[in-house]
Amino acid sequence: MVTGASDGVGHALAREFAARGFNLVLHGRNHKKLSRVMSQFQETFPHRSFRILIANATTIACTTYLKAPPNVANPDLAPLDFEAIQRGPGDITLTVLVNNAGGGPVKPVCLSLKESPEIRITENVSLNVLFLIHMTRALLPNLMRHAPSLVINISSMVDQGFPLLASYSASKSFIMTITRALCLEMGIEGLGNNVEILGVRVGRVTGTSRCEEPASLFVPNAETIAEAQIGVFLLAMLPGRVRDNVIISVMRQERESLDGDIKTMKQS
Repeated sequence: MVTGASDGVGHALAREFAARGFNLVLHGRNHKKLSRVMSQFQETFPHRSFRILIANATTIACTTYLKAPPNVANPDLAPLDFEAIQRGPGDITLTVLVNNAGGGPVKPVCLSLKESPEIRITENVSLNVLFLIHMTRALLPNLMRHAPSLVINISSMVDQGFPLLASYSASKSFIMTITRALCLEMGIEGLGNNVEILGVRVGRVTGTSRCEEPASLFVPNAETIAEAQIGVFLLAMLPGRVRDNVIISVMRQERESLDGDIKTMKQS
């Protein structure tokens, strides 16, 4: 499952997984847009199967709603039902969850905390923090049943704390913190080598709805980022000893390619 798969890095990652033989659940909030993406993937990868999950990541139930749910006449305003999401993929073997859905405020992008409206902060934290942690909580039992499995949390280079992006930076820092905590929890469960939890920091990319400038060395496109990361992700799913053997084999080939025959070099 890849969240935020309609465009950008999520779309590119979904394509890379499909190209490597994975069946996919594609998440997004726009049914028309996501259906178009699924149709394109089905045409490109006819031997793979695809499903879609429509969920608005900014509509997370607040504590007031959870304590006393009101009657919601407009279904678009109803908070996400994570129990329903948990039941949704119950008939599939879920082995990878890519928590990619996220983003920062726009119009304006940069704003001091004291100037930021409540809705701006709340929506951003819901998108980057609450949606990720609740999706992981809901789907982790499925992933644990079908180990070896992998959770990939996509964060950002701004997680060190950038001025005028205070709430956004903090939300991205949370992603790396929850990644480490979950990794240790898997160790407590005795699943440290079977359920990998990875956190990935991604810089600015082009080819998205928020950045359409030409790709460059410092601003690559989403496809380049996805292609560069996919091998690392799949390697992480291998059992520890198998992974080590793969790394050893690759590095032997690299040494021969870069340095030639070591014995010959010593003799000369």
